[in-house]
Amino acid sequence: MWIQGHRIFWLLTLVILNSWICTTLAQNSPDLEEFKRLNSDLTEFLDEIVNNPQFNSALEYKQGTIFIPTNNVLSEFKRAHPNDDISSILLYHFVNTPTILADFEETSIATELPGNLPIWVTKIGSDVYLNSAKIIRHDRKVRIGKNNMEQIVHAINKVLEPAIPTDPRTTKLNNPDAKKFLEGSAGYTIAKPYQTTIFANRVNELTKMDFFHSSGRHTFFLPVDEAFVTTRIGSVDKKVIDGHKIDGKSIFLGVNDGSNEKAVFETSNPVQNYRVSIEFSKTSNTWSVTSENLDERSGEKHRKVQAQIYKANIPVKNGVIHLISRPLVVIDSDVYKLMQGDDKNGPMRKFFEIIEMYPNVKKILSEPSSQDRFTIFVPTSFVVGKATNFQELFQRTINRGPEQDSAKKQMEQILKLHIVPRDLTSDQIITGSKNTSFPFSVKTLADQKELYFQVNREEGDNRDVIHVVEGVDGGGTSAVIKQADIGATNGVIHLIGRVLGIGDNTIHDRLETDPRLVATFNISKQEKFHEIFKMRNKKFTFFAPYNEAWEGVLYESPSKHRILFEGLHGGHSKLILERHLIVGREVSLEDLYSESVTGNKTIEVRQVETYLGAIRVVSVDDPNFANYSAKYGVAHPRKNQTRFHGEYKYVIFWENKQVRVVQGDIKCSNGYIHIIDTVLMTPSDVTVNSAREILNSSVLTYLLPIFLSLILL
Repeated sequence: MWIQGHRIFWLLTLVILNSWICTTLAQNSPDLEEFKRLNSDLTEFLDEIVNNPQFNSALEYKQGTIFIPTNNVLSEFKRAHPNDDISSILLYHFVNTPTILADFEETSIATELPGNLPIWVTKIGSDVYLNSAKIIRHDRKVRIGKNNMEQIVHAINKVLEPAIPTDPRTTKLNNPDAKKFLEGSAGYTIAKPYQTTIFANRVNELTKMDFFHSSGRHTFFLPVDEAFVTTRIGSVDKKVIDGHKIDGKSIFLGVNDGSNEKAVFETSNPVQNYRVSIEFSKTSNTWSVTSENLDERSGEKHRKVQAQIYKANIPVKNGVIHLISRPLVVIDSDVYKLMQGDDKNGPMRKFFEIIEMYPNVKKILSEPSSQDRFTIFVPTSFVVGKATNFQELFQRTINRGPEQDSAKKQMEQILKLHIVPRDLTSDQIITGSKNTSFPFSVKTLADQKELYFQVNREEGDNRDVIHVVEGVDGGGTSAVIKQADIGATNGVIHLIGRVLGIGDNTIHDRLETDPRLVATFNISKQEKFHEIFKMRNKKFTFFAPYNEAWEGVLYESPSKHRILFEGLHGGHSKLILERHLIVGREVSLEDLYSESVTGNKTIEVRQVETYLGAIRVVSVDDPNFANYSAKYGVAHPRKNQTRFHGEYKYVIFWENKQVRVVQGDIKCSNGYIHIIDTVLMTPSDVTVNSAREILNSSVLTYLLPIFLSLILL
């Protein structure tokens, strides 16, 4: 009896001691008001949970971990979801296990939300992410609730958004896996306004629903119903469905998507010798996912399918779901319908809307024959919106005035410059660039305009980077292909990082950066002649000799070449360059040709005045070209010069010479550059004797003061 009482005594003592220890420790943690004072940027969420009966009930007898979004984050979430009840997601921010930052593991943790929907933990270095939210402040403690239970607090930079039923009474939808979400998407608040009913019916029809029911940690892509306006649901087969899941990894956008490293993920396609890879990308604020299938037997890469991610980072019991704008893997739309089906915020939308305004261009793409093939280089919507000169031109096309017709004509040519009437994949561009000593080029729908390509690799990157119109170019601009090989039934689309055909840089910028014009730019720096090309409020047309043209001067007269490039007298260089310049006008080659020839019934060709001289511009396709050549200047062999590109289309007649335009209509913000293969220079422009006189006078000027000072001594 005594022993039993002794045991009870010590048991009660331990209980009291434990209670005292807990109370003492808790008193070392701040209460709610003190915590709010110390963490003023977390007060809004704390106010929400204090006034929430369900959360208070959970706090009453449980010690756990609370994830608190900052005030700014919570306010932004409320503005974006004005009709949603914030109280319904509060318990998704509470787990009943006290966990400090160091104890988090890459797994799922069950929350106190009805059904215990999990949060997925991702660790990258020392950073810890909960779904797509980053812990930005950790291991704080607070006493909160009826019994002042101590809770661990981590501050996060996003609100945790769960997949919960729109109707709380629909408990069967609680804690969904991908299968349950796919079947009942219409019942989840997070999916609004999208549904996946059509895709779900097809998956069920093909008995593939268990594919979305597998346990583990996966990434799923679910096409929304709008996707099947332009894509036939019948084109989705079992192999296509298999391309909509990445096994063993829950990929949250902005966390572990690999977009910065251009990472590629393999899908769970079980077909032997056939793989589908997935890549994520971001343009402005729009996320996309791109699939590419590879037949390992032939090594053939099929064209890519790009889908916009409408709703990302939906956590489910077996991973994460991304709602997408179209099914992956399958190609079932032509280039026109592919652009047409892009979302209002999609990367192709703005360019497509402008195409819609030009019937000639629209008809070519929207009413193709069965033989027509197209490659379209589409500037992303972000790029179109930021291209100042392009937007200014667009405004001139819609504003009534004297410039409207010419602006519309220019805009139509710019649109056509982005369209190549043939298939042109990135592999074909790379192969074509390797197999020719000249820059690989293709014809576009624009009048007498081609696109050229340069392929290189960025340092530290193992993939080819394709520059469209880099070096030699169509319309004078340069763009990098940001997303290649988006497949269509009648061609391919490449997303590019700039609008082609309209320059944002000045003539000065172009001269300074174009490797073909190094010599001309260096000459122009004498007497600061190049400074005029920085002026954006004036227009110029500049006939710029390329490097080999100056080498021709070296071949014909090494001494004159030395005089020019040593800068003994900048006036020589200035005089020569002024002959290459039209001031106050930006004139295309076509317009120069029209000014020279149009209307003539004889073989007379009118001169076009430059700042210091006059030239005649003629197309080699003119029926009278042979007669013009006989009268104004036959073509002479270019000694010590190599042709930059195959065929030329215009020549300049000057001083009984026939000067070839090797690249024309390079559009800059303050005019045009036309690259020519000969320097417009007469024998009297630079004389060796005059240079000697200049040198002698310079020496005399230097020595005379010294001589006089010696005499005076």
